[in-house]
Amino acid sequence: ARRKWRALAWATGSAIFLTIVALFVVGPAPFQSFIEYELPRLSSGEAFSRPFSRVFAVARNMAPFGIPLKLGWLGIPGMTLEVGRVVSTIYLLGVVGLAIWSGRRQPRSSTEAISVWLSLLSLGTLASPFAPANNVLVSLVWLVCINRDLFRPVTAVVIWFLISAPFLISREAPFLLQAICYFPAQALAIGVPVVILWSAGMERVHEQVWEDKTVPTLA
Repeated sequence: ARRKWRALAWATGSAIFLTIVALFVVGPAPFQSFIEYELPRLSSGEAFSRPFSRVFAVARNMAPFGIPLKLGWLGIPGMTLEVGRVVSTIYLLGVVGLAIWSGRRQPRSSTEAISVWLSLLSLGTLASPFAPANNVLVSLVWLVCINRDLFRPVTAVVIWFLISAPFLISREAPFLLQAICYFPAQALAIGVPVVILWSAGMERVHEQVWEDKTVPTLA
């Protein structure tokens, strides 16, 4: 536990130190512009209005923020950037909950630790309004190849095929075709890390239940 807090303190201190150095080097103007102008546009998705006007960018967006936008392109009314923001906020809260759930105890092996951290990083990349498929799915391949406890080689090959085959489709293809072909990849990009984090937490809960039920023997 002390090592965790020490690592957190070093990371926080380093971030603060680098921020102060950057403030002295470039001045406060870039920070003010980012907070007042760019950050609200990133949060609302307005900064990605140009990519969201393109068929292939919307169809291949792996982020939960993009789900309402895809539905809007399919003709469902009311699917706006604001709806995407609500979906993204709910998703982010779910990721935080999974992080707490999976970190209840120390991982039982280095493979589990790597899988948990990589799962959190993978889900974190999907919190952005725009998460292109080619930037997201690489970590998914790592996950299914590393974690042999949950994913057998055959399963890993099937997942790799499902997330790789859609890249053969042209960007000029109709939106509905691209959206359908990329749907399994998006579901796997979210589902696989969730399964890993949930399984890690469940295993520890079962271990705690077993420890609670253990009856001490008399010496």
